[in-house]
Formats: sequence, C-alpha cells, structure tokens
Amino acid sequence: RRMFSIIFIQLFKRISCDGLIVFPIPGLWSLEYKRELTSPLCIAAAQGFAECLQYLLEHGAHPNLIAGGKAALHEACVNANTECVELLLEHGANPNQMTDEGLTALHICETPLGAVYEGYLEICRLLLAYGANINLADKQRRSPLHKAARNVQLKFVELLLDHGADINAIDYNGCSPLSSVLQSSVVRQEWEPHRVVQTLLNRGSIKVWPQALLKSLFALEYKPRSLQHLCRSALRKQFGSNCCSLIARLPVPKPLQQYLLLEPEGYID
Repeated sequence: RRMFSIIFIQLFKRISCDGLIVFPIPGLWSLEYKRELTSPLCIAAAQGFAECLQYLLEHGAHPNLIAGGKAALHEACVNANTECVELLLEHGANPNQMTDEGLTALHICETPLGAVYEGYLEICRLLLAYGANINLADKQRRSPLHKAARNVQLKFVELLLDHGADINAIDYNGCSPLSSVLQSSVVRQEWEPHRVVQTLLNRGSIKVWPQALLKSLFALEYKPRSLQHLCRSALRKQFGSNCCSLIARLPVPKPLQQYLLLEPEGYID
C-alpha cells in the first residue's frame, strides 16, 4: 500500500491537483463509450490512501470539488476511510455538501447494511464534530435518522438522537423514522428492530398519526385496555421524551421499570 501511495503521488505530480480525469468505460450493448469523471483527490479518498490525500491537499487540491457527482468526502465515507475523512474535514471539506443525488455525508454513512459498522459510527461522530447538519434531508425528504431507522441501526439512531435529530420528521411519503423501521422490521427481524422502535418511543416519537387514528379506534372496539396499561400510558405521557432518564430514577422494582420502558420481558404477572 505504501509503495502504491508513492507511485500515486509521483503520477499526479504531473497533473493539476484539481484536474479532472476521464476514464472510458466500454458499454456492453452500446456502440459508444461511457465516461466516468473523477479527480485525483476522489481516487485517493475512495481508496484510503491517506498520504496521497494529504499531499494533494497540501498542494492546493480543493476539498469540495465535485467529480462524477460526489466530492472526496463522500468517497471517503462510502468506503469508511476514517483517516481520509478526518484529513478532508481538517482541510475545509464541507460536511453538509450534497452529492448530485442529494445525499449528505451523514446519509452515506447510514446506507451500509449489516451488523458491523463501527467505522461508519466513528465517521458520523467526526462529521457531527465538524458541524454536520443532522436534519438535512435528501430529495425524498428523508433525514439521516430516517435512513438509520429503516436500516435498523440502533447505535446510529441513538447517536443521532443524542445530537438533536428531529425524531418526528416526515419524509415525502408521510413517514416518520418510527414508520420507517416498522416498514422494514419484517425482513430484518434478526437485527432486533423492536430495539429501535423502543428507543424511538422512549425518546418522544409520535405513535399514532391522524390518518391512522380511525383504524386504531375500530381495532379497539369492545377491547378496553387494562388499568395496568392505562397507568403506563399516563406515566409515559407525563414524562414525554424524558422517559429513559426519569423512569430509571423511580423507586420501583426493575421489572416494573422495564415494563414502563416497553422492554419485551418487562411484564407483570
């Protein structure tokens, strides 16, 4: 990797640091060549070549240059190259810059699926430390919290909420983050979507939207809720978005606290 970095630097010494590079890509069914636009900075960021990236930045490369629809920061985020992300931010990369598709760096960090995403979490913390707007929405009006919830990424959800994400933001389709995780829960049950639902509810997510109210009332016909459920509902309403911190202070048994915090095992016989 170090040897490749040296070759990379020597190659681009002959090219303007902000020079765009066009790679011809033969199309399978087309008689014409497609062209992919990129830049030395984007290549270094995407590949994780931190030494190359630093060299280019110190020799005048513009950290916010868009090439092929993305800036170097977006490329570094896609590949979870934490060191490159930090270098770009230190040299003035805009954490709120959008791709041509309308995605911020925070959106990109929450796109990868799966249980292993510690690198993306660290990048999220870096972006927030450098002033990333946590509630910027994409073209579908989806915030980073929408994407984190839909991908059932509990640690992302908690991090975003801790930094002031709008828990009841509505996207173009009228969905909140809570709606987003409920929609994907069936196909991602192994990732425990109920934990994300629980966290959102305990942090103040609205549970019933007006269009769903009538349907809910019909579902409850001749099925009055128990006194136990009504008491929990009243207490949670009183505590609002401070449920997590206030319920933990109540002088009541742990199983009762779990019941109040919607833990599946926190029931009372």
